[in-house]
Amino acid sequence: MFAFPPPIFKSSAGYSGQSLYDRWTLAVYNVLFTFVPVITFGIFDKDVVQSTVYRMPRLYSQGQNREVYNYRNFWGWTINGLFHSFLLFIIPYASMMNTTIWPRYGWTNDLYSFGHTIYTSVLLTVSFKLFLETRYWTWVTHFVYWGSLILYALWVFIYGLIWWIHVGLGDTYFFLGVVACMSPTFWLTILITPVLCLTRDVCWKFINRSYWPRPLHIAVELERDPHHWGITASQKLSQFSPSSSSKWFFPPSLFVFLFY
Repeated sequence: MFAFPPPIFKSSAGYSGQSLYDRWTLAVYNVLFTFVPVITFGIFDKDVVQSTVYRMPRLYSQGQNREVYNYRNFWGWTINGLFHSFLLFIIPYASMMNTTIWPRYGWTNDLYSFGHTIYTSVLLTVSFKLFLETRYWTWVTHFVYWGSLILYALWVFIYGLIWWIHVGLGDTYFFLGVVACMSPTFWLTILITPVLCLTRDVCWKFINRSYWPRPLHIAVELERDPHHWGITASQKLSQFSPSSSSKWFFPPSLFVFLFY
């Protein structure tokens, strides 16, 4: 999602080599804003608790049958990422193409205000997508996830003021964070873009887990409300088979699709 908008921009800029993002903000994207949340997700997140796995050995069949890690899922995630990247470029482009972003002062859009809007939209979309995929929340995940967004806000304001002390940094971001916050177009764009990007993901999760659930989806729901169905988890999974999966329906009120 982060790397695809610049090539689209270059195609509309005559392949001049002009960067869409500020050079230092580009460099710290993985180092400061997305590296630690992804590592935290890999360490702390889990599908179900350990006791559930012991009671339901059927859950191990997903790995044995290559139901999770396969070419279909790989290309599905890849195409979904390209779809997000396209929206992350085209929505800010459409919203800022012929508008005065700061009408109160008569300031118009420029390259780095456009790049800053895309950058912020990308970071929010990536963060909210990580929220959507996280199933096991702890105080550590809350601290890291929200802390990365707060760190980005501090970076924008502090980095945008460094140029005042004449160190040769922050000239393209000078006062940009403060000015952007005064723009209704900026706020509306960074709000709409992640919502439109992730609407497809939420709908797919709901449909997939309502009509074609895997054993893990059943285990997650039973773990959240073991007395909902009136039967034991082992009985529930014993009735599951790929041919009968389309017969299952998960009540939307449970909102299991938001957590897996």
